[in-house]
Amino acid sequence: MMNEISDKRISIIVPTYKRPDKLKRALLYYSRFDLPVFVADGSPEPYSATLEGNVRYFHIPSVLICERIYRVLCEVKTEYACFSADDDFVRPPFLEKAAALLDSEASISTVFGRCYTFQERDPRDWNFREPYAKAIEDGNPTERLRSFFSMYFSLFYTPARTRVMREIFREMAHFPTHYMNIVETMHDARIVIEGTVAYLDEFSNAREGAKEFTAERLEMTGPHDILRKDPLLENELDDILKKWLPQWKYGMFRSLILDSWTQWDTRRFKPWIRLVVKIKLAVSSLLGAPLKKRIKKRLPFLAATPDFDMSTCKDREALLEIQRLVLSTAD
Repeated sequence: MMNEISDKRISIIVPTYKRPDKLKRALLYYSRFDLPVFVADGSPEPYSATLEGNVRYFHIPSVLICERIYRVLCEVKTEYACFSADDDFVRPPFLEKAAALLDSEASISTVFGRCYTFQERDPRDWNFREPYAKAIEDGNPTERLRSFFSMYFSLFYTPARTRVMREIFREMAHFPTHYMNIVETMHDARIVIEGTVAYLDEFSNAREGAKEFTAERLEMTGPHDILRKDPLLENELDDILKKWLPQWKYGMFRSLILDSWTQWDTRRFKPWIRLVVKIKLAVSSLLGAPLKKRIKKRLPFLAATPDFDMSTCKDREALLEIQRLVLSTAD
């Protein structure tokens, strides 16, 4: 079930699994733009709705997610590609500008921009994700790795060269789903090894927050937890990294990535900060958005995030476009 697409500079790749309503919404959004979209669907049953826009659909059940993504990447013919979760929206105008920037400077590996989040329980509840990330311009790949993982931010949903993304998922095609945090870490490491990280002052993507907020969502399975369960994995990760940075000696994953990531995680998520955030999320979930806003002036501590003023946002029209789509396709 595929449609032919025109060859552009950049493609969007949408991994999806058992969420046809989310996929339908995403494809409807991307159909308004002239960019190729590739769907990597691991659902037991194929997607049966009409494909919107320049879409190639791949139904590949019963394989690991990384292998599924790798197979689809092998079909992408554009110079650049960008992942988009089936419940998120990557902005094609940003991707086109990012592709032009990548074209103009071979030393740049990826580009990130402004990101917003909206809540599944109320698509009118928006927040601006404060940019704690910064551009990484060091010419030395090992220094870029240290710098990146000491202020870690995900590059998984930023545009990059297709050949590099294909290489990443070829190496990790056998990784199981519960290793996805390791996969994301290795993906980001390879992108940073490839070149510098640039910032473009443009609206890049909108990400949907989960309907239910629980304390468990804060307890992410980080690299340490995965390595404790599979200590031999570190050797395998080192072998992969040595292919990408052959001049480095054994122990790269721990010395360049894990140690820097640990320092960042310790600073950013100290136990007392985790406790405060858990309390905020619990109270916010119990109160709901309307009541939370009403009491915020009296009890600002209870607000999980500051209010977002859509009226003064420079990306207001683009956000409203997404909001209208989400509301019109809501159950």
